[in-house]
Amino acid sequence: MKKLSIIIICLICTGCAHISRDATSLSIEIGGMITSSRKIHTNLLDKFVKEKRGRVDDFLKNVYAPRTIQQMMKDEEFDNLICGRIESYDSALALKEFVDMVAMRVTEKRLELMLSIDEGEIRIRSRINNHYNDLQMANNALTANLKSYQKNKEFRNKILKKLKIDPEKLKFKKFNKLMEKINVKK
Repeated sequence: MKKLSIIIICLICTGCAHISRDATSLSIEIGGMITSSRKIHTNLLDKFVKEKRGRVDDFLKNVYAPRTIQQMMKDEEFDNLICGRIESYDSALALKEFVDMVAMRVTEKRLELMLSIDEGEIRIRSRINNHYNDLQMANNALTANLKSYQKNKEFRNKILKKLKIDPEKLKFKKFNKLMEKINVKK
């Protein structure tokens, strides 16, 4: 009776599904692939953001700053400030003020444009992280279940071996039908 109850416990604990050892290895390998894919995705985002920042800097240098200078030079006060000075020192101070004003406007525009890029980067990075965290969590759960199944199978086989029962000769279908009948009677 004791021998029979041990066999029943072994069979109930491990179930009758067949999962190869390769499945666990494959799941672990998929986990590594998920990590690798996440790094690649993050690197692509970093390159994309770097390119966008470079394009903003190019725009500011080649388009925005020259246009701002042109617009400010059209102002009547520019002529009076720079060209209307008798002393060269006064003209130099006025020119320095002018350059500082242009630099301030370009800096403000840069901050405005970079803020937009930063916000987009944060949003995209958050979505990437959430996506890969979900994938990794699902894969970790699958891997843990597969490892648990393998350990249970090894434990069952170890017990059956001690009882000198060949696990290959057991009739799992008949056992499942018997268990179903027992569950239905409850």
